[in-house]
Amino acid sequence: MHELSIVSSLIEIIATDAREKGLQEVTFVRLIIGALSSANPRAIEFALEHAKSGSILEGASFEIVVEEAQSKCVNCATLFEPQLPFLMCPSCGTPSSSFEKGREIYIDYYEGE
Repeated sequence: MHELSIVSSLIEIIATDAREKGLQEVTFVRLIIGALSSANPRAIEFALEHAKSGSILEGASFEIVVEEAQSKCVNCATLFEPQLPFLMCPSCGTPSSSFEKGREIYIDYYEGE
């Protein structure tokens, strides 16, 4: 379950930043998880509920947004949502593309007092 190590890192990043800004507690966190990130949003949510205990995020609520994937055709530059396992461009049919978004996990923002 690599989600636990992801969550531990997220909590550490937020807690460090919040303390540097003089916050006593974090009340809300919005996370973005790419559809192709290989992180399971439900597992992230479960890990957050357990890992936040005893931290500055203990009372925080979380919003997890799954960001759709986007590919770019290497031939015609069309942006499209990839349909795995095939990455065919819907415009020109080229079977190769690069991922533009959907593989990342990041903290969109957080709130605190």
